Amino acid sequence: TRRVCSHRRGSPQYMNRALTSSVCGGIIRHVVRRHASRQQRRPHSASAGPRVWAPSTYTSAVTQHPARQQHRGGVGVASLHHHPNRVGGSDAHVAVGVIASATPSSSPRSRLGRTPRLSTSAGVRRSGAFLSPPRRKMASSSPVRAAGAAADAAAAAASGDERGEPAFRFGLLADIQYTDTEDRCNHTGTQWRRYRNSLLVAANAVEYFNAHELDFVIHNGDIIDHQCAFDFAADAFRPKSEGLDQLGDVMRVLSDARCKDWIFTVGNHELYNFSREDLRDGVLAPGATLPFKCANAAGDFHYAVHPAPGWRVLVLDAYDVSIYRRGREQGLDVAALELLCAHNDNCAKWVADNPQVVETERMSGTFPYFKDLEGLDNRWVPFNGGVGPAQLEWIASQLAEAAAAGERVMLFSHLLVHPATTGGGSGRTLLWNYDEVLLVLEDPRWAHVVAAVVSGHQHEGGLHTSETGAHYVVMESPMLGEPGEPGPYAVVEAHGDVLSFMGYGRGANSHIFLAPGASDEGTGEGQDDRGDGCGQKSLNGSGAAAAARVAAGMDAAPLVRPLPLRPLPAGQDTSASVSETSHAKVSL
Repeated sequence: TRRVCSHRRGSPQYMNRALTSSVCGGIIRHVVRRHASRQQRRPHSASAGPRVWAPSTYTSAVTQHPARQQHRGGVGVASLHHHPNRVGGSDAHVAVGVIASATPSSSPRSRLGRTPRLSTSAGVRRSGAFLSPPRRKMASSSPVRAAGAAADAAAAAASGDERGEPAFRFGLLADIQYTDTEDRCNHTGTQWRRYRNSLLVAANAVEYFNAHELDFVIHNGDIIDHQCAFDFAADAFRPKSEGLDQLGDVMRVLSDARCKDWIFTVGNHELYNFSREDLRDGVLAPGATLPFKCANAAGDFHYAVHPAPGWRVLVLDAYDVSIYRRGREQGLDVAALELLCAHNDNCAKWVADNPQVVETERMSGTFPYFKDLEGLDNRWVPFNGGVGPAQLEWIASQLAEAAAAGERVMLFSHLLVHPATTGGGSGRTLLWNYDEVLLVLEDPRWAHVVAAVVSGHQHEGGLHTSETGAHYVVMESPMLGEPGEPGPYAVVEAHGDVLSFMGYGRGANSHIFLAPGASDEGTGEGQDDRGDGCGQKSLNGSGAAAAARVAAGMDAAPLVRPLPLRPLPAGQDTSASVSETSHAKVSL
């Protein structure tokens, strides 16, 4: 039946499949006709809940995107591929995406009207780069049996997936890094980047976000690419208007989000394209209603917000110490440049040979700065940075306050904080002073309140859970989204005992939404953050499966990655200052 339904009815492929043998052909035709007849006879029930297949029922079903089911207050069935890497709290095989929490909550506040599909900008439509094929709309009147819904709800409850309303819910994106240019390899020759496709992924993300009631949305750094600001062939800055126009391409898409509370963290590409003052005051791009601003109302680049009782969110400035700290055409920070050169001889030689570099800012993407670096010393490169002493003290004080108040904490940083999240432990995308930050985060007086640290920067993504129970999550970049995949992006629900990441990874190589048999640590066994290689441009793994699914008119169901949280202990002494704990190995 699955093979027949993968072809359009009446097509030669359909008939060939159906008539392969007289016996099987007759059975399949009977099943298909009976299904079509039932679809026509069943009355529509707006009050019926979603039909969710029990994990042991079928291995394949037509999928429906939650955004297309919001008008009915329910969600279509997910694609059921049995493997043990999904939610459920046990090693038993469960169905991918058949999770109540993977869909918008059934509470009144999230029963939203159906939102229209976002139109793609002319720049994307014109490009020859890969664009995800349009997904066929599912029938809006697809009926749901009340009795079946009750049985399926019981099955979902048995799997432990119904948790009620979260404390808060937010949308998550990172490293859109758009530029209107052809797909190409990165500077080091290790990563094939689909620049224009990232804009389409952003549109998919906004559509997905609009199907949820969100408290905020965060883009975790690198909104547009360095190439928007600098012409590497001409070795010169481009006019600022070019970067502003391409920022507009992105911000017009993001402006269609229903949730208007956006957080933009500072990434290295923000500083390539804009000055600190621009990022503090905000940039309103052409045609966009959502301003691009990386500071809060007080003008701070690191700050705290309280999205719900019992929770605190800390937004970090990972480029507090950076050669690009001042931003575009403001000159390199000399103190940070000296620090970098003291740890990287390649940088020291480049600066010695190019003394005008402070004014030209010609560092990232220009010379082999990884040459002869070993282990975690790979972090000492121009596109990374660090957290300064004042911000480090502030993080400690915030964690101490949270521990005293019995709050959990999530932190957002463009740069990675834990070495285990870097591919192969290479350290290429780490904070310069990650060790100082970890000493604060893992201080035994308040380590229990740290629920997660979410980063971007490393486009392949990553995930590691520390001994203290903190989850270090690296969101994947839309530039690396595999053909046929709608993501990567996610909606995250914060519950008292779990963080549920619901959405889409970049494809078969996703490290957040795992494919069957994939590694559950770091960025995957045998892989590292040097990328998948520029030779791997064709469909592979779940990318091929997704393309076939799209060709058959079937929507991909969102996946779920639950990250369990440890119980908060009773009151502990948090009175000591950070200076008693943080014995800095590298002083910034």
